Amino acid sequence: MGKMIRKLKKRLTLIFVCSIMGIFTLVFCLFINEKIQSEKEEEMNFLGRMTTYLVFQLENSSNLEQDLTWAGQTYDFILLLKDQNGSFVPITTTISDSDMNTLIASFEQELKKVSTYYTDHTHNSQSGTFSFSTPDTHSFYGIQVKVITQNSDSMELYVIKEATGYLTFLKKHLSFYAITWIIVFIMILFLTRFLISKAMKPTENTLQSQKEFIAAVSHELKAPLAVMLASAECISSDTTLSQETKQHSEIIDSECLRMSKLVQDLL
Repeated sequence: MGKMIRKLKKRLTLIFVCSIMGIFTLVFCLFINEKIQSEKEEEMNFLGRMTTYLVFQLENSSNLEQDLTWAGQTYDFILLLKDQNGSFVPITTTISDSDMNTLIASFEQELKKVSTYYTDHTHNSQSGTFSFSTPDTHSFYGIQVKVITQNSDSMELYVIKEATGYLTFLKKHLSFYAITWIIVFIMILFLTRFLISKAMKPTENTLQSQKEFIAAVSHELKAPLAVMLASAECISSDTTLSQETKQHSEIIDSECLRMSKLVQDLL
């Protein structure tokens, strides 16, 4: 009985822990995904805020190239300045010419979907922040900017920043997520074992009472059978008894042995 109860406890613990941790893991993964998406959105907003600040600096700048170089290196931006001939001059980037052309093509392709051409050539303006991908599956954020300098010169600028990958965000908090999952698993395991132990206590008590009852019944049944067998043997050993009496004594002895076997089978 004890072995059966222990096996039942292990199975119930396994089922309960797997079920609860499965639900928790699913919810936890959804939370992590939401957290990462929030950080990616914050990264896009950061690009927008920094670009606005950059425009403010450029319109009052006396040295555009120096200010652009500083901004690109400080914030890890790819800055592409469009000259009067429509060609792009990279300010801060180590990308090759072929990759640069691919990046510009992908940028402008996505820009047509989210922005319109400038109609006002007297004020600073910028497109909204948008995301785009190059054919090699690299993801970027981009903003198109038009700046009117203090000399009334007009310049068009592409501000691009490579998007942080999903796995990069995940690795940044991976240790925290792993420790949290392990702590919850340990808590659920101990709580499950405690609850199942409490739930199985009445069953264990019932089985223990049944075991004690059977032991008492066994004793009460075996004791009179032993007396009857001893008495039957004494009767059989009397040489003065008739043959018929001896036969009845043997029947009593045989039936007592059979009843003793039945009691043993019952137990």
